[in-house]
Amino acid sequence: MVESKRKGTPANIKHKKDARICIIGGGPAGLTSALYLNQKGFTNITLLEKEESVGGKALTVDLEDSSGIIKNYELGAEYITYTYDHIFYLCKLLNESTSTASSIKIINKTGKTPRFLDPMKVEPFFPIFIAVIKYLLIGFWYRKLINAPNNLGIKDHKLLTMSLKDFMDKYKLKYLKAFFLNVGFGYNLDREFPVIFVYRMLKPRLMLRILGSKIPIVKNLFKRPIAAIAEDGTQGLYKKLAAYLNRSQKEQMVFTNQKVTKISRDNQKKTGSITITINDNKEQEFDVLIFGLPPVFMLKMMEHEQLSEKEISLFSKFKFHPYYVSMFETIHHESNPLPKYYYNNIFPDTLNGKTQPEPVQFTKRWDDTNLIARGYNWELAKIFDSNDPEKLKNIEDVFKTFMKERMEVPEYKLMESSKIYPIVDKYWDTYFPHVSIEDLRNGFYEEFESLQGKDNTYFVGSSLTFEMMETTAAYSEYLVERYF
Repeated sequence: MVESKRKGTPANIKHKKDARICIIGGGPAGLTSALYLNQKGFTNITLLEKEESVGGKALTVDLEDSSGIIKNYELGAEYITYTYDHIFYLCKLLNESTSTASSIKIINKTGKTPRFLDPMKVEPFFPIFIAVIKYLLIGFWYRKLINAPNNLGIKDHKLLTMSLKDFMDKYKLKYLKAFFLNVGFGYNLDREFPVIFVYRMLKPRLMLRILGSKIPIVKNLFKRPIAAIAEDGTQGLYKKLAAYLNRSQKEQMVFTNQKVTKISRDNQKKTGSITITINDNKEQEFDVLIFGLPPVFMLKMMEHEQLSEKEISLFSKFKFHPYYVSMFETIHHESNPLPKYYYNNIFPDTLNGKTQPEPVQFTKRWDDTNLIARGYNWELAKIFDSNDPEKLKNIEDVFKTFMKERMEVPEYKLMESSKIYPIVDKYWDTYFPHVSIEDLRNGFYEEFESLQGKDNTYFVGSSLTFEMMETTAAYSEYLVERYF
């Protein structure tokens, strides 16, 4: 049970169990909100998703390699780490099998030949050990705020609102750089990434789990792996959740191909105060709205006359950090490391004195196939010749050179879309919704939480916590326990 009284939130607002609730967005936030509402006894829930299938940033595609092997691959969320309690609960609830993900390896930043190492072996043991102790002690001190489902109270702690770069410099944590995968996973650069999000991504007990894996006797005591993957893919997990929800009430709950084009609120009505327009023509009335998209989209769906100045100001502060994912297939070579390793290249390469914006992440999901997902941190990639109108092609040229000269992969095949496999890449222009460190320090989240429940409207999603499946689900649970 989540604590119901938290600093910065208005008094509890409780709704009748038969209240007509509309949830906009069939991603992890909307679906878990529907689950927790259903488990709390609410019987009249409608979830609207504009795409043909639910999942949001949990996007799993089935592809065939040149050997005829068909498997699922991730173009969005993938990891279920040791600390993902809510997601492991979903897997158990929905009978979703998981398997241990390949260990994350990084490429050594020196030398022409790639060397793959785990984070514990990148730097000398003693400096890493000292840095880890510091990290764990700080995490223990701030454990309540780190484990909280929301961002309330963070503004009052200078350390938690410090940038990762300043944090590493001040506390001499440069030896932990290999553990901080914010750039590789598409989040902000070190100078823009707040410490609270670092600790949400790498919680102290996850760090302890990583350390425990190096001790022969201790590593066998853990039931969960450091990181797992859902056998049916993360989108498969959320598709199962949608099916589960549709079976849980008398009428269908989850509807796809339902694009919400307009939201209207009539505050004079006691019931039916929220009108939702779907696909430009169909209107439905609801008592309660839960908005599972980044709040900035409210500015497109509602007349500004119906929004307060505070809402417009807060919604406008959200920004994104675009991320691009695509699939390619390598051609086997004995010296080719890609078929053997899952790894993350987190170090910038400097050639001829110029930093190259090469791809920042490669993900090999299955050992018996050569298909690999690559992720561009688009904010970094666009630095390369930003005036070029064919930017993607230019980056592809850089990628080919990088793969041949630095990764010893002379040939690869870029996957192309077809009728059978329509999705082989994805440009996430709405990746990592967040506000600036300055806004975080100025109490943005306290201000935003005060909007929850106003005009029977609520907000869920990574915008209110952090862009991970676990934190998103935790916030959905918190909101339902707090207000419903």
